[in-house]
Amino acid sequence: MKNNIINLIEKRKIILFISNYMEDHIVKILTGLQAEKVYFFTDCNYVRDMILNDEADKIGDQEYKILICNNAKSENKHIILKLLHQYSRSNIIGLSKKDIKVLYNNYYINYLNERNVDTKSTTIKIGNYTIDNFFMEENCKVQLGDSILPSLFSDLSMPEEGPFEYNSVALQQGDIVFDCGANIGSFSAIALSKGCQIHAFEPIPRTFTTLKENLSHYEPSLYNICNMGLSDKKCTVEFSVPQGRETGSSMVFKNEYDEKINCLVTTIDDYVKENNITKVSFIKADIEGAERFMLLGAANTIRKYSPKLSICTYHLEDDPMVIEEIIRNINSNYIIEHKWLKLYAYIDDDH
Repeated sequence: MKNNIINLIEKRKIILFISNYMEDHIVKILTGLQAEKVYFFTDCNYVRDMILNDEADKIGDQEYKILICNNAKSENKHIILKLLHQYSRSNIIGLSKKDIKVLYNNYYINYLNERNVDTKSTTIKIGNYTIDNFFMEENCKVQLGDSILPSLFSDLSMPEEGPFEYNSVALQQGDIVFDCGANIGSFSAIALSKGCQIHAFEPIPRTFTTLKENLSHYEPSLYNICNMGLSDKKCTVEFSVPQGRETGSSMVFKNEYDEKINCLVTTIDDYVKENNITKVSFIKADIEGAERFMLLGAANTIRKYSPKLSICTYHLEDDPMVIEEIIRNINSNYIIEHKWLKLYAYIDDDH
């Protein structure tokens, strides 16, 4: 039975995260057991069936613990909670999204503290990198797993969506970097800390304010921040903005419960021309489904300067295919790699 359960465990990110990287810290605190005696499930339906069929007893109440990551539909969560109460299962622990956030935060705090980074200060300082303390932010784990650990510690152990720098698609001192969907500025701050110049684009006013505060730690002449989005034309577009969150605002996806605001968008080609920019080295884009439109509006810039590209490809189902096709139509010499939930593209100057 034990082997069958292990085979049926859904190996999602949070499971790998806890089992591989937190056994010395969080798992022992949470369960009092070694990680190998803890089973993780994200499929609430499977756990429901397991309890109803009384298969959970076969693991052993005292020796093992079952953790359920409750990211399934709400009705399934209610079923699980009722079953837990009905069966008085002391060896089953349900993890909410808040619990998972605490797990991530505790892991990263411990990670940085072990490297002599003060996580209690108002700012996080790692070498030349400085940003306001983000540990209360909803997207804390994305900033750390996808930006800070890979770029500042060469640690690819914790990607959520994939690092923005990977192999040949890496920041170099003196690069002119376009940060499309800068959000609160974590990637822009990394680029600035590495001696790059930044053009950061963030259309949502409240997030733009946070971005401006975070980049104020750097020399103003090294960056330009723009309160606008990027697309394939200049216009005003309605964005859907999640309540109380710094992430997820989109001009592509609409949610009836989100706040709606009108924001300016421009094209990279127009911006480059209007600001007399003569070099573009790196384009990073995470803009909630508008990546393809940004690339179409940057065709002349990409064709002329051949920047390294780090583009999110998970917002729309056909993103990997469509985004690669757009890049190849602009310049067929790009070497393109898909990894994690991103596309990395660069020109090999040696060939």
